[in-house]
Amino acid sequence: MNYVMNKHQIGIIDDQPDTRNALADTIADSDSITPHVYDDKFESLEVCIKTVHSQDTAAIFDNHLSQRNYANFRGILAVSRLYLLFFPALLVSSYEADVLEMREYRQHVPIILAPDKVTPDSIIKGLEICKNEFAEKFTSERKPWRSLVRVDEISEDKKSVYVVIPSWNEHKPIKLLTSMLPPEYLLHLAVDVHFFAQVNVDTEHHQDLYLHSFEPIKKLRAKYAKFIHS
Repeated sequence: MNYVMNKHQIGIIDDQPDTRNALADTIADSDSITPHVYDDKFESLEVCIKTVHSQDTAAIFDNHLSQRNYANFRGILAVSRLYLLFFPALLVSSYEADVLEMREYRQHVPIILAPDKVTPDSIIKGLEICKNEFAEKFTSERKPWRSLVRVDEISEDKKSVYVVIPSWNEHKPIKLLTSMLPPEYLLHLAVDVHFFAQVNVDTEHHQDLYLHSFEPIKKLRAKYAKFIHS
């Protein structure tokens, strides 16, 4: 499917009526996409996924959807689920306040637009990036590479860790929720533990980093002090 040349009906999911309507007006100026505003509340994430997938050819979600009981889930969850169905969806978020939560799902969320950056052109470009990723054609900023990861700091409640990814930036620790890690890793979690993960190390911005496919270091290397073993 060509996301630029074919006319798209794009679902608009936002808990603010004024924002939904303003976005619809913005999209209406495009020759390639037409808006489909969702004013009714969603009973669940599953209902939302099924409805959008059956009625639209793309979607754009706000991340926070709880006001007016519009939805009981975050937009990033819907976008990541739709990605796994090869359905193009974009997320709108001011970002910084949600970076820690978002990193867990960022692998399946190619595009996050700031509210003031939502235009027909940015939406069309975002849909094209989604389409390319479905075909495993990644931009350099999104392409994952097998990378070494080192635990730098662990929170007292062990719900989050700071890790260093030397191939991205050896001086800038990145915060992760420990829920991202395989359960067996938590048994051996300690400062200076090393492991591998798939990471998009060519991105410039820490908020765009994602990690997945964690794997232990199986062969001892004198350079490292502690290891996770399978």
